[in-house]
Amino acid sequence: MINLDTNDVGFDSRKIGFPSLKTCMAIVYQMNTGLLGWHDAYANSKAFTSKCGQFQTFVQNKTINFWSAGENLFGLINREERFNDNGDGLQRWTSELTEVAEALKFKGPIWGVRIASHVARLNSITQKDAKMDSLYAEFEFDPGSKNKSRPVTVKYRTQSGMKVVAQQPEKPLDIYGHLNTNGNPYTGYKSDLGNVINVASDFKAFFLYTVGDRQFIKIR
Repeated sequence: MINLDTNDVGFDSRKIGFPSLKTCMAIVYQMNTGLLGWHDAYANSKAFTSKCGQFQTFVQNKTINFWSAGENLFGLINREERFNDNGDGLQRWTSELTEVAEALKFKGPIWGVRIASHVARLNSITQKDAKMDSLYAEFEFDPGSKNKSRPVTVKYRTQSGMKVVAQQPEKPLDIYGHLNTNGNPYTGYKSDLGNVINVASDFKAFFLYTVGDRQFIKIR
């Protein structure tokens, strides 16, 4: 398993974690050999198109046939911190994930999930978050899944509920191909991730729908 901090990219054959998701988006390209992840920062000086190109380079360096080995593309966000839950927000969410797919030459399914109420959103008046917290999300790939089209499970909880246990052996790169040396980006976590999304059953062939505290969008 590998955890990706802000601006990090990485590969793991089974699990990728995304700590401290606030305005960031957890982007996961699931191939038949594992998961490639990108922890995209919303507050980043680089244009999104440029970052998509950098992610494509990273993916291409991992596998030559990256466009044909891909099976699903996912984008997970925290509440309305990045995209509002309205027509404009959904359009921008759709546009960004479609741009990632185009950079990867990926023609398959694109899925989005919004964790709608698990972490308190920013108060527009006081500019303070009621919980001062963010989201931890983990994608797990099961190549032996009975559902061959979407063999992925997503688990999540508040970041403050995660326990730091060790440094991870693999040091991830940032989106520009450099080792990320900001703070301690190699931290491993362990905790009970009781909130589970089974992609095989929870992601339906509808454009937009909500289940509990989760909003799903099928872009294509």
